[in-house]
Amino acid sequence: MKSKIENNFSMDEIAQMCRDLKIPSVWENFLYQLNTPSTHNLSFRNRVGMMLSHERKVRFEKRKARLLKESGIRGKLSDYDRMNYDPSRNLDRGLLEELCTCRWITEDNPAHVIVTGASGTGKTWLIEVLGKCACQKGISVYYTRMSDLIDMLDIARKEQRVIAARKKINRYQLLLIDDFAMTPLSDQQADDFLSLIDGRQGVLATVFASQRDPSEWYDFFGEPFHADAVIDRILNHRYSIELRGRSLREKQSLNFKNSEDV
Repeated sequence: MKSKIENNFSMDEIAQMCRDLKIPSVWENFLYQLNTPSTHNLSFRNRVGMMLSHERKVRFEKRKARLLKESGIRGKLSDYDRMNYDPSRNLDRGLLEELCTCRWITEDNPAHVIVTGASGTGKTWLIEVLGKCACQKGISVYYTRMSDLIDMLDIARKEQRVIAARKKINRYQLLLIDDFAMTPLSDQQADDFLSLIDGRQGVLATVFASQRDPSEWYDFFGEPFHADAVIDRILNHRYSIELRGRSLREKQSLNFKNSEDV
């Protein structure tokens, strides 16, 4: 015996079912269609498609906002549309446009990105732009300074949960490490960092921002074994950006002073 199909739902019942199924945007689009005569002549298939498409779009927008909030990126002004391609900065527009597609993150063998330059040339700003582009693509991102990352691993080792700490960090598809190679590491710290990077190699992407050229990183790791192993993994498959020019902070300070003089 065939079960009877209900076909006389009230508005309250439909609204409640949407709440139960956690599809509020389907309900929102359903109401829009009811109040928009131009949609009434559309086929049933297209009208259902409109509701589902709206639900998916709203969910993705919420996901992007959540990813950005959880990323640790604090810069509010770091945005691709504000990119300064002044020739003195040595920025390759084609390379930046390619990096902002995020294909280097989602490809089968994700690459690394190395951003170098003197203090104030915009390294942090640039890697935050790359991070925000990734969030807009629905990619999970984690920003940290190298000193904070090492402190995190040190604490985890003392509490005998360093493996869990590495796994937590390596859940993120893109890791942004700022102020890389500033303070020399102990052998244990270098070993923990090597294990972290090794876990990302060929699977997850990482961005390094450093005042030092990669040729100077060897002293930072101390033990030659750790230096060779880490640097080989980083340099093996990477994009490099060397920022040049005067400090952007200095330029902002001069502009502010000139505006006060006016």
